[in-house]
Order: sequence, then structure tokens, then C-alpha cells
Amino acid sequence: MQGEVVKVISNQFYVKVNNNVLICTQRGVLKKNKTLPLVGDKVLVDIEKRVIEKILPRKNEIVRPPVANIDQAIVVTSLKHPDFSTNLLDKLLVQLEINKIKPIICLTKKDLLSSIELNNY
Repeated sequence: MQGEVVKVISNQFYVKVNNNVLICTQRGVLKKNKTLPLVGDKVLVDIEKRVIEKILPRKNEIVRPPVANIDQAIVVTSLKHPDFSTNLLDKLLVQLEINKIKPIICLTKKDLLSSIELNNY
């Protein structure tokens, strides 16, 4: 049966199958290949044994946090404390663009800016 990994804690994989969440382990061959299921992965599950049999092909994957099959991401960055970094924002946006993930940018701490700093943005 096909499901989607919704949570990973250590070697326990929470897989949503037909509106039910099952706590599963992974098949030995996946461990041997060092292929870990990630949150967002579509997987094939043996419901009786509660074992992930196969990870279906991923649309995309990011490393931090480790997730797969992402459509959009919210990038939250502060304008002050710590100061706004265009380099960091650019780095994140490039990573999202490479993986064809739609970015939503959220700027925080606008209230901490002086009127001069606010005019510079």
C-alpha cells in the first residue's frame, strides 16, 4: 500500500496511509543501501508488518532540514538582531530554485529598525 512519511524519529517512520498514521520501520535492504526515508517521501508499506518496502522516486530533496517532495518553502529572516543578510537569503533562494521549490519570503523584526534604516529597505 502507498503512503507518505509525515514524521521521522530515530528509526521510527510515521507513515500516513488512508488517513491513518502507522509507525513503521524500514526494510533491511534500505538500511544496507543507506537510503533513509525522509519526511515527504512517498513509500510502499507492508501494512501487516509495518515495514517500508520501497521509497518511490523523489521530485526533489533538501538537506537542511532533511525533507523531500517539497512544493513551496517559507524563508523567514530578520531585518535586525541578527542583521539582514542578503548573502544568506540569496544562498537559500538559489537552493530552492535549483530544486524547483516556490519560495515565500517573510521578513521579521521590522519594528526594530530606525526610520533611517527603514528608508534604506
